[in-house]
Amino acid sequence: MVVAKPCAVVEFHAMDAHDGKSGIGAWVPRVEDQRLLTGAGCFSDDVDLPGQAYAALVRAPHAHARLRVVDTAAARAAPGVLAVLTGADLVADGIKPFPHAPAAQSPPDIKLVNTDGSATYVARHFPLAIERVRFVGEGVAMVIAETLAAAKDAAERIAIDYETLPAVVASRHAARADAPKLWDDAVSNVTLDAEVGDRAATDAAFARAAHVVTLETWVQRVTGVPMEPRAAVGVYDADEARYVLYAGGGGVVRPKRDLAEMLGVPEDRVRVIAREVGGNFGTRNSSYPEFLLVAWAARRVGRPVKWTCERSEAFLTDYQGRDLAVEAALALDRDGNFLALRASNLSNLGAYSLSFVPLTKGTELMSSLYRIPVVHARARAVFSNTAPTAPYRSAGRPEVMFVMERLIDRAAQAHGFDRAALRRRNVIPQSAMPYRNPFGMPYDSGHFDAVLERALALGEWDGFPGRRAEAAGRGRLRGIGVGAYIESASGAPHERAAVTVVPEGHIDVVIGTLSSGQGHETSFAQLITEWLGVAGERVRLITGDTDIVTAGGGSHSGRSMRHAGTTLFKASQEIIAKGVRIAAHLLEAADEDIRFADGRFTIAGTDHAVSLFEVAAAAETRKDLAEALRGPLAAAAEVVSKVSSFPHGWHVGEVEIDPETGEVVLARYTTVDDVGRAVNPLILHGQAHGGAAQGIGQALWEQCFYDTGTGELLSGSFLDYAMPRAGDLPMFTTALSEVPSTTHPLGFRGGGEGGITPALGVIVNAIVDALAEFGITHIEMPVTSERVWRALQAARAGVKTPT
Repeated sequence: MVVAKPCAVVEFHAMDAHDGKSGIGAWVPRVEDQRLLTGAGCFSDDVDLPGQAYAALVRAPHAHARLRVVDTAAARAAPGVLAVLTGADLVADGIKPFPHAPAAQSPPDIKLVNTDGSATYVARHFPLAIERVRFVGEGVAMVIAETLAAAKDAAERIAIDYETLPAVVASRHAARADAPKLWDDAVSNVTLDAEVGDRAATDAAFARAAHVVTLETWVQRVTGVPMEPRAAVGVYDADEARYVLYAGGGGVVRPKRDLAEMLGVPEDRVRVIAREVGGNFGTRNSSYPEFLLVAWAARRVGRPVKWTCERSEAFLTDYQGRDLAVEAALALDRDGNFLALRASNLSNLGAYSLSFVPLTKGTELMSSLYRIPVVHARARAVFSNTAPTAPYRSAGRPEVMFVMERLIDRAAQAHGFDRAALRRRNVIPQSAMPYRNPFGMPYDSGHFDAVLERALALGEWDGFPGRRAEAAGRGRLRGIGVGAYIESASGAPHERAAVTVVPEGHIDVVIGTLSSGQGHETSFAQLITEWLGVAGERVRLITGDTDIVTAGGGSHSGRSMRHAGTTLFKASQEIIAKGVRIAAHLLEAADEDIRFADGRFTIAGTDHAVSLFEVAAAAETRKDLAEALRGPLAAAAEVVSKVSSFPHGWHVGEVEIDPETGEVVLARYTTVDDVGRAVNPLILHGQAHGGAAQGIGQALWEQCFYDTGTGELLSGSFLDYAMPRAGDLPMFTTALSEVPSTTHPLGFRGGGEGGITPALGVIVNAIVDALAEFGITHIEMPVTSERVWRALQAARAGVKTPT
């Protein structure tokens, strides 16, 4: 295990450049960027196979309706049509529903169970609707034709008789006893109703508190909007009775297992191939209906079948994120010490129960980086007539960090505490580490207080009054906000890597995880450079094909670098150990006299040496080697991780508001993120930038907007779904803290999610700070100019706005 060292902060400066080093800690530019930026990558839609047909889907226009009749006769008779498939055909062919396991956990996550002891209801999710549709955009039929145009034309000829049913989209409405029920065999729309913490102790703490602040809020639903829309090509080899799916996503092992189960075939009868993946953010980790549909259709028509998602379909059917309704309260004593936290969290699952992970991970970390002696939380999950939700970047944590930071600022605003001082008073000190939070989560290491001070210094917190005065002179309202976060980096526990030294001068690394923009080709090569002493350009990363990779959980929950590091280190050490024995034979020396460094095996105290690649060649060609040393110089390693690491940090943001229009301009944004050990600081700074942009986007602009009466999605294009653009954001100031994780053998924590996690609270805190002189104490997200303008108008009119 790595022993924690004093907090080291690496600051980003524009003049920093690659210094020629390429191992752990080097600022190596991403080697994959040249290929991706010049159009040389291979994404899912780039896959075209001889003789392929094309698929188009007919999607439900209603949020809730019974399928009386699905008449496909005219479509089947249309020119170029090969097949028209419906839910009835799925049933006839014995296709099974998705094997969703919403309560799947990674230790040490808390376990959410129904307080009445009942089992959670897991909705049966088929790739096409059967008997009823439950959200706008759900697939009803699929047309396969010679061309995409022919498939689309025929799809318009399908006549469907819908019996519309009452729909419910808002989580609080869906949780009511009298709400329209999505699933007849479920007791209600609420499938999970759990309690965690100590209710009695929490009630007692609130009873003796000098101050209590409350917050009722809704963290709105958003969608990931990856740059590359989904696409899939299915193939069926009748001679081998084997399916092949070409589809990018969160990985390849999980969709292989899902398809095998749904198709009712052994896993070796399914192969999944993914090349480049143009963004994920969690929205693509779960299997999608079209994956199964193109594979199944390929078997039905005897030809490859291709489907490419259009952006409008993506807005309707991509698995969405967030959507948490919260009622929370914080109890404090007279000096500002936190006494207790109470919360009720209601997660909107959409029409199907893909995952309870956002609810679980959010609830267990709700106390953030603060000492809170006792807590009690109710955690519920509810069905609604909306697209399913799934873990979205930093699943569940941005919502609860937002709540915690808003409560702290409200306490400061209501009771006269200094906002920074209140956080300093209650942050978990270094001396308390390791620390078990009141929900039972074991924080491994960290200098939370030191990182806070660094963030305040980089964000020039103490100089803010001068900047506020300057803005006031220009007729602008200026505000500043600060917020903390903590993550639980866990994810799918199983990962495998195989490393082979090829005598011709390169090293092959086969690993199960899959990049969707994280820079694995660069950073994984840095690990091999560090341990085997070869240049990064000699490392070939091989992923994305289940005929080659046999295990791996994909990129999510900060797992890829942590698990890749563990497996690649073990495999590298095994190669070195074997290489020492071979080198000793070649150099006619004792094993104990051989030293390995910089890619060479040397007799200690001499210049007699052989290279790693010479040793690999000898292993494959020399007959005088012991039998155990012959063959490829290779090793494989697996890890099944049962522990988490806890990335954490603090962000500071400043906004300016035009009081006449309500326009909010983000003026400054500063981040300090603790990643354990930074393998590639350049990539980690990029992750901080991208994550911050996503969080800022949700705070200010983004929302999946459903009509509460009809359930229709009203934000189904970029005209209505506002995304952050480069011109909307300032240059960020980003820094890294490196306090090694004590639960990871190499000290790694993960660094892909920290940028987004505190951003919601930081931005809204800054906005409320700017508006505080008008008596405004809270404003809901997204904080659009209209919302700000209305709040200002109400304040000027003396109307108290809802909090």
